Amino acid sequence: MIEAIKTAFPACVANDCLSYTEADVVEIFEDEKEKRCYLQKPSTEPVHFTVFNPNEKPITFLAIDQCMLTDADVERCDCALFDEGKILFLELKTGGKRKNRKALVQKAKSQLKTTIKHFSENIDLTKVEKQAIVNVGYSQEQPKLQPGIQAARLKFQEELDTYFDITESTTF
Repeated sequence: MIEAIKTAFPACVANDCLSYTEADVVEIFEDEKEKRCYLQKPSTEPVHFTVFNPNEKPITFLAIDQCMLTDADVERCDCALFDEGKILFLELKTGGKRKNRKALVQKAKSQLKTTIKHFSENIDLTKVEKQAIVNVGYSQEQPKLQPGIQAARLKFQEELDTYFDITESTTF
């Protein structure tokens, strides 16, 4: 899949948007100034999303927003992680207040849908497991929003053949 992405989206190579890891725990952060996601390297950076990779298999990280695609392009999610059989699209909505989380999730769903459609128009993803994940900064004090998650999952599955979730971490 990496060659297909490089061919379809040459900006990802030109703008140095790709990173590789085999770490058992992959931490992602969004730089507030650049509005771009990175794999967290210095421990001083905040962690906005965690991917557990217990088999330490090779994963490619792709910074989409403000790297592969910019404000001049289509609406887009923040980043993606992938290997040959799976792609995970991620939208981070950190720093929002609880009362704004429903609106943040709606905006994130739109960004994820547009990105998945854009990728599907340029790359054959029919044989690839697709996931779309939103993180809006949950904690013990701010649990997940339950109403509507099942409906969103069903809609993503029907429209995009993609699993949808709202969470702060996942296993790859």
